[in-house]
Amino acid sequence: MKVWRERFINAAPDAIWKLIATVESIPLWMSSVESAEYLSGPAEGVGRMRRLYRQLRYHLLETDQEIVSWEPGRKMSLVHRRELFRGREVSGVREFTMTLTLTEFGGSSVVRVEYRWKASLGLSWLKSVVGGGRVMGGELIGTLKKIGLLAGDASPKAPPPEAEE
Repeated sequence: MKVWRERFINAAPDAIWKLIATVESIPLWMSSVESAEYLSGPAEGVGRMRRLYRQLRYHLLETDQEIVSWEPGRKMSLVHRRELFRGREVSGVREFTMTLTLTEFGGSSVVRVEYRWKASLGLSWLKSVVGGGRVMGGELIGTLKKIGLLAGDASPKAPPPEAEE
């Protein structure tokens, strides 16, 4: 399954990358994240592990993510390696990947955030189909708004038609 949102932000990709590339900056730009910490691996790039403490629909979640793709100024992909809810490991959702892509467009950026995941047939699958797009889409919109504000661009904008896939 897949959910994605994108936004045109009046800032260059390299400027946005500097705002989002560090573990310390995650709570400033990622919707629902209250805090984040470095776990292991390189300070930057593929293999870095980080833990996020998130609030999602009134639930506290602890999520360990590993960076699996890192193209400075352009793209990063992260895979959830472990997610805890009330101290218990969450099951049902597998191979959850978040990809953040920055595309230069006329000196500004089109920022795209995408979630992909697989869910076992059953309750997790049904929840993903029924609510995943709405809940996760809302989270992605919140993330894009926070990135825009952090970059000094407070006005929400859709990407220009020429910039879309």
